[in-house]
Amino acid sequence: METVLKIENLTKKFNKRVILDNISLDAYAGEVFGFLGPNGAGKTTTIKIITGLLDADGGKVEINGFDVGKRFEKAMENIGAIVENPELYGYMSGLRNLRQFKRLRNGVTEERLMETVRFVGLENRIKDKVKRYSLGMKQRLGVAQAILHRPRLLVLDEPTNGLDPAGIKELRDILKKLAHEDGAAVFVSSHLLSEMEMMCDRVGIISQGCLIAVKPIKELMAQAAGDMVYRFTVRSVEKALKIIASMEEIPSESIRESGERHFDVCVESEETIAQITAKLAGAGIGITGVAPLEKSLEDIFMEITGKGGNQIA
Repeated sequence: METVLKIENLTKKFNKRVILDNISLDAYAGEVFGFLGPNGAGKTTTIKIITGLLDADGGKVEINGFDVGKRFEKAMENIGAIVENPELYGYMSGLRNLRQFKRLRNGVTEERLMETVRFVGLENRIKDKVKRYSLGMKQRLGVAQAILHRPRLLVLDEPTNGLDPAGIKELRDILKKLAHEDGAAVFVSSHLLSEMEMMCDRVGIISQGCLIAVKPIKELMAQAAGDMVYRFTVRSVEKALKIIASMEEIPSESIRESGERHFDVCVESEETIAQITAKLAGAGIGITGVAPLEKSLEDIFMEITGKGGNQIA
């Protein structure tokens, strides 16, 4: 696959605090790459270095083969970005805003401008003043100005923040189309696990300045489906847990209380659930419900970042 964004051993410190610790990853043409991590993990710092707004203390960033540190102008010809929020002139129409940005880029024709307007779905409101736009419309206009010059790489920092569900879906569809149909590399940061699942082809997970994992989203979802978790509803959790503690085949760490009358068990097979049920019933423990629970992408994130289990490479 064609590498559009290459990050190698990127490091950044503020005073003595390490913000980025040897980050390395690639983003490819035709994919939406999700940069996932909690607030303060280093996502925005990474994006500011990619876009030339911050200097790195070590490592390098290449965009379409051009080193941002050594060939800045050439690298920036191949990128479009929205860092934090799109900067727009509220007193101007959407169309006048785009024409202002058009002047900053060589080779952008009026035909290309209107093509971009249609691409982001603003043709019916493009002549309205931006101050009358909803947040979702402003975000779409921001994407339009970022892709006017047909960049190989589009970088967006938390683009769905504050959007309603309809606005999130509209933006998600635009970004997927830009990658899958137009062949751009789209690099999107977010702390929203559900958005990464629906939007991205691959995900890089960052925690406390360290890149913990880079995985296809399908692989993460397969991992989420790997273990089976069942919730038992019983009349006495305390008595039930004492009975299960006597079963050598059930590790104590696979059991957790989840309420006054509930506990969860992580198992490898349904046969184990049948054994637990039979044991509890034989001991006279009243069971009022047994139901499987889906392991969420959030659970996987907690495991990968070491907050809920072992880290993985």
